[in-house]
Amino acid sequence: MKDPNQKTELERMVQHGIYGPPKLKGEEKKIYLGEFRERVIVALSVEEVFYDEGVAVAEEALKDPMAHRLIVNHNKLTSQWTRKYMGLAQKHRKEYKSFHTEAQEAMGLVVVGKEAVNRENIRVKLRLLPDKFQHATHQKLCDECYEELKVLAPDRVDEFKKLGLMDRLMGKSCGVPLSEHHEHKESGKKNKK
Repeated sequence: MKDPNQKTELERMVQHGIYGPPKLKGEEKKIYLGEFRERVIVALSVEEVFYDEGVAVAEEALKDPMAHRLIVNHNKLTSQWTRKYMGLAQKHRKEYKSFHTEAQEAMGLVVVGKEAVNRENIRVKLRLLPDKFQHATHQKLCDECYEELKVLAPDRVDEFKKLGLMDRLMGKSCGVPLSEHHEHKESGKKNKK
């Protein structure tokens, strides 16, 4: 007796003709921008690709001797970020590919090998700075902002220096944008009274 779930050779050929060949690990390839999971060296979410820390992770992955190609999710990245990652691939002499997908679960970027690399941990936890400090990296901070950073992100404080007396005399100001700076907000309120 024939199993109702098994298709005849003719039925398989008809389906192949109508829908094309069966997709091998189709769901997995949606997530990893057309690549098999076993080829992925690192994968960044859509949100993570928009941080400088994400760029640093991608660059580190491109230095891996097994790295062959950097692929970005074309539907989610702006042209500015696409160019940034394309330049990164060129800098490290790796292939670059832009992958078009509407899949919600798709990554923002993957760095892959030419063949299986079988990395266990392809998702890296980014050491993100609080939003206030995102555009102030490697800049000098006022005492107040420096102390705030020590509390909010103690593992990142070594990337900053405090403004010194000479810096202030030379007219340098805190690297945190004025719109985010408590001291400037408070002094603005005092001036309005």
